[in-house]
Amino acid sequence: MMREILIFLFALFLQTNIFCQEGDIKKGKDILDKYDIKNNSNIELNKNGYHLELKKRQAKKIAKVILYDVYGRFNILKQKPFFSCQVNDFWIFQGKIKKNRKGGVFVIIINSKNGSVEYLSHGK
Repeated sequence: MMREILIFLFALFLQTNIFCQEGDIKKGKDILDKYDIKNNSNIELNKNGYHLELKKRQAKKIAKVILYDVYGRFNILKQKPFFSCQVNDFWIFQGKIKKNRKGGVFVIIINSKNGSVEYLSHGK
């Protein structure tokens, strides 16, 4: 029974994939600093004090809806694979530019506690 519980917990850990590698956390912190995004864990979603805990999958869905609407699906998909990492209370997603391509990449920062977009841009 204990073995099954451990396997289940390990599978759940792999599925959530909430932990970033050390280099990714550094990059994520640099992005937060660059755009002056401060950790504010006291933000509430409603008057009842309910806090969301967005998983990567949920935050990615929010990011895609907004990015596709603002910058166009084709433009965003050209920037795969995306950088993604959770740092403190924020999910950070950033596009990657391919070699020999001109243009910039998107950056979107989503608050994991309330789902709000803290920052959105696309470089030139």
